Amino acid sequence: MKYQVGVKIYNSFEVEADSEEEAEEKVRELDVYKTLMDSDFNICYVDEIKEKKARDIPKKMCEDLLRTMTKDGRIICDDEHGNTL
Repeated sequence: MKYQVGVKIYNSFEVEADSEEEAEEKVRELDVYKTLMDSDFNICYVDEIKEKKARDIPKKMCEDLLRTMTKDGRIICDDEHGNTL
């Protein structure tokens, strides 16, 4: 069997910068090892992948997003795995 496993990674960085934009840029420029070093992560979900039917995850996410549009036009995305917009 195959499984799709969702992971959320948490980390924070202390950087010296002259602005919020510069601080963000410095963190974005960190290599993958420095970004993940000392990070904490949580498994958010584990879903079995059915072999007979391939999953189109981007399409599913778009469909879910369109179904969650509110009456006033705001979009709220909740994928039932703790990920929200």
